[in-house]
Amino acid sequence: MSQDALSLVREHQLSEMQYRRKYAKRGAAQILLNLADVSYVDRSGIGELLSGFTTVNGGGGQLKLLNLPMRVKEVLQRGKLYTVFDVHEDEGLAVRSFSPPRPQPAPAQERPGSHLL
Repeated sequence: MSQDALSLVREHQLSEMQYRRKYAKRGAAQILLNLADVSYVDRSGIGELLSGFTTVNGGGGQLKLLNLPMRVKEVLQRGKLYTVFDVHEDEGLAVRSFSPPRPQPAPAQERPGSHLL
């Protein structure tokens, strides 16, 4: 793959993760990320997966991985991250495994004038 093509792939992947983070911040998201067509994940890709996982779970949602290719699975296992993610091979079972979204805590009420301190 040429550098230009590789750069476009990375830009697309980053914009996808940014979209997922934005969506997750709006409420409890349930995201099933199908990695069947991913042949390789580098450190930045692993970082994006972890960041997305943290953002989604922190917002009361769930991020699950589907159809990990052997090379991606090996990278996660070497980094001792395989057990962090909920990994599935069957899409139907993965979808059914989502629990109902947790309610979001109400934002803290500010006292009038408290921002003037």
